[in-house]
Amino acid sequence: PRAMAAVHARVSPLILECALLDVDAVTPGEDFSVRVRARSEGGPVRVRAIDVSWHGVERLDPTWVKPTVASASAPKAGTGLNPGERYIAKSAAGAVAEDVVVQPGRVVERDVRIRLPPGLPPSFRGAVARTSYFITCVAATADASREAPDPPITWERAHARVPLRVRAAERVVEKKNREPALSGTDFEFAESPTPSPSPSPSSSSLHALGVKTSPRSALGPNLGPESPGSPLAALRSGAADGGGFGGFGA
Repeated sequence: PRAMAAVHARVSPLILECALLDVDAVTPGEDFSVRVRARSEGGPVRVRAIDVSWHGVERLDPTWVKPTVASASAPKAGTGLNPGERYIAKSAAGAVAEDVVVQPGRVVERDVRIRLPPGLPPSFRGAVARTSYFITCVAATADASREAPDPPITWERAHARVPLRVRAAERVVEKKNREPALSGTDFEFAESPTPSPSPSPSSSSLHALGVKTSPRSALGPNLGPESPGSPLAALRSGAADGGGFGGFGA
């Protein structure tokens, strides 16, 4: 199928691939799919897990904003943010391909179905502010050869990040006959029961896993002081329950 974006990351000899399938843009409240593939061009590689998540980032041009005391400092280390950026939405990570060994010439493949929560602002690039979204795949890997220690002493990480173009959309009203969904984001993982030979894909069985994200009214207080304010005041208004970014649903 046609992919909007494909990103490759390498931790020798593992190659991690992440691609957005079938669409050129996504709409909050509607499903879309991401394909995650891990393959080896050398020896066997142990994969502890591949974590899949999404996030939205707002960036303001610092020259247009009067900094406050709390926002004058640079973002904290490890946040993945540049100066003037902050998260406007961020999901928990869903783990796929847990505790598998990728043999040379074989492919471990997972299709992940994702639904962004309704009410998110669309992607935007302006002179003063911009809003961007990304899917991130992170694989924790180790050598799986006979000489390697078992369990591994250290793990290396491969990162692949795919940009998402998000459309503006009205709040999606759930149909009455629809099975109730988690408040926030839904993740569904379609995975092969065993690694498949490259390049032909194998048949998949569907596994459901839910990931909650913060409702709109709770986004503002949980963003932290990484940026000097936001023009997206609508994100911090409206009636919604809950608070904080949640974890996996039961």
